[in-house]
Amino acid sequence: MMISLLFAIALGAAPENREMLAQNDCMYLEGRSVDEAKNELLQSARRRAVEQFFGSLVTSLTEVENLALKKDQIQAVSMGYIRFEGNPTFFNGQSLGELCIRAQAYTTDEDRAKLKPRGLEKKACVAEGEVATIRKRAEERAISEALTDYDGNLRQFSADKILPLLHEAQFSDGSFVLETTTYCVKVSGILYPVEVAALTLVDTGRKNLRPKSSNIKVLAKKKWVEAGLALTEGDVVTVHASGEAATVPGRFVGPKGQWSNCIESCSFPGGMFGQLIGKIGIDGQPFALGDESTFSAESSGVLFLGVNDCCDWTDNEGSFSVLISAEGTQ
Repeated sequence: MMISLLFAIALGAAPENREMLAQNDCMYLEGRSVDEAKNELLQSARRRAVEQFFGSLVTSLTEVENLALKKDQIQAVSMGYIRFEGNPTFFNGQSLGELCIRAQAYTTDEDRAKLKPRGLEKKACVAEGEVATIRKRAEERAISEALTDYDGNLRQFSADKILPLLHEAQFSDGSFVLETTTYCVKVSGILYPVEVAALTLVDTGRKNLRPKSSNIKVLAKKKWVEAGLALTEGDVVTVHASGEAATVPGRFVGPKGQWSNCIESCSFPGGMFGQLIGKIGIDGQPFALGDESTFSAESSGVLFLGVNDCCDWTDNEGSFSVLISAEGTQ
């Protein structure tokens, strides 16, 4: 049974055009393991954040004629765009067997844009094949090229999969090129990025609907930052990082870290001070990333990133810009 002790909303102006949501929730273990309860609390926090940040968008999308997704699928995609400021904190509740979470969820303008419709336009020409079908083939090519220009990953799908993604398609300027059998036409229409996200994730065999990539800033002042990606065991993850951070005033280093091995009390003992590190799940074991890294996820869970240090992160300076991509292998 889930008990909401406190749900405090803190919306408004925040750094990097973020909307913030602070929440405390509790639940009884009731036969669950602590790890299972932590995961449920984290997912509940995400669902609440989706409702707060994307509720009106989700509702409007469900009213779109011929949209291929149902409300629960749209919400599932939206959950992948919820991030957490720092590391969510778990603590014992007031009652026996009660576990609680304290989390600061946020989303960015870039995340919100992924649920908003976009207008596409493309002109295409066809010269081959039967003249009787050339108009239809040109129209389908224009739609296909408009969509693949938007997302190159759509090239792996058949026409019957991707053509319906362009809604309210309108054709204009259809005509033969003078003294040729080449027919050209221009299409304009509406694309809902959430449909593209669902198609590229579900049809490539991923278990969960979630973004395939994330581009975030890792502040050195934060011990851990939620990276915006939920990984599945076996995913191949690639990380590219740049920028400078200082764990000692004035001594800036790149994502590889520098100057000394980190001590036992560091997030990742034996790694370098200032090194970009990661972990999968709140209680996962930290590992080194540096400026370029590719690894296979050994477990499923949310990816966290941090700057390797010990004791106190509040006096750190700088940040790393990190681009992450994940490819499912299942």
